[in-house]
Amino acid sequence: MMQKQIIFLEGTPTVTCFKIAKILRRRGYDTVLISLSNNFDKVFYEGYSKVISFNLEHLNILKHPLSTFKNLFKNLRIFKIINYIRKLKPYVIVGVAAPYPITLSAITLYLFKKIPFIYFPYDVNLLKYNNIENNYILDSIPKIELKSEIYCLKNADGIIFKGDEYKYIKNMLDIKSPVLQFLPYCLKESIVPINKNKLSKLDGKIHIVYVGRFSKDLYGGMEKILFQKLHLHVYTGQYDLILNSKEHAKFLNNKYFHLHKPVNQYEICKEISKYDFGFWLSVLDLNIWKKEWIASASGNKLSTYIEAGVPLIYYKDMAFNHSLIQKYGLGIGVDNNQANNLKILLKKFNKKQFLKDIKFARKDYEMSNNIHKLEEFFDEVIKAKNN
Repeated sequence: MMQKQIIFLEGTPTVTCFKIAKILRRRGYDTVLISLSNNFDKVFYEGYSKVISFNLEHLNILKHPLSTFKNLFKNLRIFKIINYIRKLKPYVIVGVAAPYPITLSAITLYLFKKIPFIYFPYDVNLLKYNNIENNYILDSIPKIELKSEIYCLKNADGIIFKGDEYKYIKNMLDIKSPVLQFLPYCLKESIVPINKNKLSKLDGKIHIVYVGRFSKDLYGGMEKILFQKLHLHVYTGQYDLILNSKEHAKFLNNKYFHLHKPVNQYEICKEISKYDFGFWLSVLDLNIWKKEWIASASGNKLSTYIEAGVPLIYYKDMAFNHSLIQKYGLGIGVDNNQANNLKILLKKFNKKQFLKDIKFARKDYEMSNNIHKLEEFFDEVIKAKNN
């Protein structure tokens, strides 16, 4: 019997899709990654039977057309890649926008109408800003990207949401295709034993860790942490950018701020397990951002902290995350005023209860225990398309 081939179409591979692909591959699927960029953790290769990369330097093709053109046609490589792709026989294509280019998914959906196409928006730009123009101004994305997002949401054969986005987006668009909420679950082999040798045992201080993109919405929360003389450790792929930026000097010059070099996917959980709490205090200006964006958001960050066995500090206005974290007893939700007195709250945190709760959370939130939902969704999408 021929393997069912699942193609993941991405600008740059995401951790979430790597986890999905790895479990599917283990279950007998032929998992294929088609990526525009080759700038990703080589650990990701383990998730895919085949990796096809266009090796582009810039994902914003419209902004860098000349260098993109030169790169694509260097040694006529583009024709070899296209010829290789033509030989693929996908069961379904999963078009991932994390965050861009959404246009890649739209073009694929338009050209390959006979193949079941599932759109995975990752983040839904339509839910982002009160003024839609800010997508072009603040995020510097071309208008065709938002048009592509709408096209994919309306025309895809199926849609996967990683958070609670469908609750809001269904009131904005008439979506007729099957929809699945599939969370960024944990990878079993990334789960590490609870670390009892915390840094805090050595110096008696509280150590907090942040993993992920270093964006401006984090600055306010980070400043609150540092002002209270709590140690903040940061692991981000933007290490070099932060280290050489005047904008981040205020953090780098603070003795409680510690910037660490990036760690690969398999080592990060063991590395951060030595800290007391995970950081997720993101502050967004509601004059600019939609409440729906904050309320519906989810991400792989939660999985990373579960895998590492580290409780979270987060803002309660992240409604969907709040419901998940409270369900499993995984951290401390605070409002803006409480964030000013974190040291007191953290010292009162019931660590013994957390150690009991994390065992259940890890089992319930494990990718392999939830992958059947995605397999059933593939069948549902194909059945709906055929009808």
